Amino acid sequence: SEICSAHEDPTISDKIIDKEREWYIMNNNITASQLLTDRKAFDDTIESKPLLRMKHISHLDLDGYGATILSLILQKIFPDNAMTLEISNIIPNRLSVELKETLEHIDDYDLVIITDLSINQTIVDILKDHPSANKVRIFDHHICEVTDLPENFVISTKSPFYSDKLSCATELYFDFIKNDKVYGLIHDINVRERIKYFVEVVRAYDTFDFWKYKDIVENPELDEEKRFSNYLIHAMKEAPRLNTLFHILDREEFQQYIIAYSLEGANYLTIANSFDKNDKYNWIDKVIGLEENKNKKYVESAIRRIVKCPFKYDVYKEEKIYHMDYLFGVVFAEKSSPIIANTYLERNPDVDVCAVISNNQVSIYSIKKNIDVSAIAKVFNGGGHADAAGFSIPYLNASVYNQMHFQRIVECAGNLIPEDNNEEE
Repeated sequence: SEICSAHEDPTISDKIIDKEREWYIMNNNITASQLLTDRKAFDDTIESKPLLRMKHISHLDLDGYGATILSLILQKIFPDNAMTLEISNIIPNRLSVELKETLEHIDDYDLVIITDLSINQTIVDILKDHPSANKVRIFDHHICEVTDLPENFVISTKSPFYSDKLSCATELYFDFIKNDKVYGLIHDINVRERIKYFVEVVRAYDTFDFWKYKDIVENPELDEEKRFSNYLIHAMKEAPRLNTLFHILDREEFQQYIIAYSLEGANYLTIANSFDKNDKYNWIDKVIGLEENKNKKYVESAIRRIVKCPFKYDVYKEEKIYHMDYLFGVVFAEKSSPIIANTYLERNPDVDVCAVISNNQVSIYSIKKNIDVSAIAKVFNGGGHADAAGFSIPYLNASVYNQMHFQRIVECAGNLIPEDNNEEE
């Protein structure tokens, strides 16, 4: 999918200028444009009313939170009380409900940002004829089959910075922010570099570049074509560590850590170890190392539990019949699903797709170029990318399934009890 650009649409700074708040323009005898280029004038004009009221709706994973962290950093860039921000991190199939609820209160916002949530015709139709649709900006990197998208939708699988690399929502949103006048309020080049590096590390993890090119990451001399700079190799090394940190800390603590790194960090090439030894975050690097060792053991344990299952179904949906005939590897696992799946698929080339089930979420992966797992996921009302996708099981169905699964486990366990076992044993 190519970028559906929206450069002609209002930017963040345009939103501020368009508000034309008389209380600061008349009282200070300056224009709104000057506020965005003169920090002192900008600070002096802030009273009790915000210049920008934003809502940000995003996904629940690292990429989803990466994008909302950029909005939080943007809020920090503004003087106190100049920007209000409401964040809602949701599962993809809740987007239509969340969007409708937001549009009911659209007068409370100047700008609504949506990131890392698959866009379908339902979302387009909700916004299509709404009088305030121009307040909504969407940035997503999932495969989108909807044609004739509005100009305020930025949908692209390709990186805006690297012609031969995939993108993520955090990167697409960053490209929008950094081209805005508001970003010019960041005068410290080191802060800009750390923000940019954080975005690249998120991209390296979300696109799985850190895994695809792991041989080069471990041995840079193998990169004979010099496709990767030291900067990109560092980012790919850092990517799994950042994801580990994302799962160690609670979400609010993770957000505050990345904001602190962006605005105060010392070494921008090591997000997870960027502070002085006496800093309150000095324990993080050691804990990440311990957690990574635990994760390696967990991945190997999960791989041993994977069961091969033929997947042959004809699914009738929207007046179409989908013929599916694959060999699946299936496992229940609570974390590290992409590592589990890709490691297993590399070791078992006969398997087409690996499914990792956690609670009511099913994540599916394939490393075969002729298989698009996003097409499989869409049959079950999910979505994603060609090599990684997913869908949800309704909670009621998941509950029934878990009961059946538990009953089957008990039956299997019963069959394994030796005949001479007695109650005392």
